[in-house]
Amino acid sequence: MARASERYPVEEKSAEKITAHVLTVDIVDFSLREDAEAQTSLVQHFIQLLHQAIPEGVDNSVDRVWSPAGDGGSLTFPKSVTAPLDTAINLARLTGDYNEGTFEGLPKPRIPLQLRIGIHTGPVSMEKDFDDRTNVWGNGVNISARLISLARPGQILISDAYYQGCDRNVWIIHGGLEKWWC
Repeated sequence: MARASERYPVEEKSAEKITAHVLTVDIVDFSLREDAEAQTSLVQHFIQLLHQAIPEGVDNSVDRVWSPAGDGGSLTFPKSVTAPLDTAINLARLTGDYNEGTFEGLPKPRIPLQLRIGIHTGPVSMEKDFDDRTNVWGNGVNISARLISLARPGQILISDAYYQGCDRNVWIIHGGLEKWWC
């Protein structure tokens, strides 16, 4: 019997290592939804909200990489330091619209959608995976994911690394944001 490495040869190549800005989002109490159909519908609605939340000009795979994971995922922005925060704030606003039944094209949910969001700036590796899609991994993603485990439903937590990397005007524009030291 042939070994897997003989059937599926792996081409050795180096992943691109960069510092990127990572937004990780999680649907609160996803597994408590009634059934698989309700969960699927919720994820489809979430993806529509997320797509609308991404700022204009950050609309292609060069500017962002989506890595789905169960009931959420990570958006990695290799270039724009402001895009994760803008996306998070837009997503929070759109989620409120969705929960009130005012998001165009989507019905009001029976159970409100709640999200936890973490944002971090850190090292990541980017490489095409076995399906020829860009995949991202590394501390930038890991720490962003850990932030959501600390966040309350509806909260956006940012790391100190992300905070320090932003121009102070970002905090003036988005005044009233709470800072969490990590």
